[in-house]
Amino acid sequence: MDWVFLGKSLLVILGLFVAFWVNWKLVWKAQRESGSHLSVVLLVVVQNQEKIIEGVIRQLRWLRLRSPVFFELVVVDSGSRDNTNEILNRLWRCQEDFRLYRLQETNCGANPLEVVRRDNFQQTIYLVELDYSTSPGQVVKAIDRTLRGDYSNEMVRIVDKWA
Repeated sequence: MDWVFLGKSLLVILGLFVAFWVNWKLVWKAQRESGSHLSVVLLVVVQNQEKIIEGVIRQLRWLRLRSPVFFELVVVDSGSRDNTNEILNRLWRCQEDFRLYRLQETNCGANPLEVVRRDNFQQTIYLVELDYSTSPGQVVKAIDRTLRGDYSNEMVRIVDKWA
């Protein structure tokens, strides 16, 4: 009699686990991936950042999974002459989980915000311009603090879409 009760209990627990997993896969993850509730566009502008860009992208992927604010990652390479472009292409081809734009070297004076405006993003834009003086960890910590409401750092600027 005890084995029957134990077997039924295990089946109920397994059923609840499967129901939760299916709900997560079909509803929550689909909403997150569809972008139906996007509130922030994270625009990362890079130029000649081959030393840090891979670490920044990998850590931003990790941050996206645990952040309370869902953000769409948009990377604009503004005319890099080093291996930044190749690194970004390789990272993008692996997962295609961010938008990648390249400004031509002849058009380096172009404003990366124009890329965002052309695609009609309706969300708040957080602009991050990378330089060599910061590590990937510092960049992602600053972005995480900004996403959580601490706007006191100079690394991340909040830009009005129409400014």
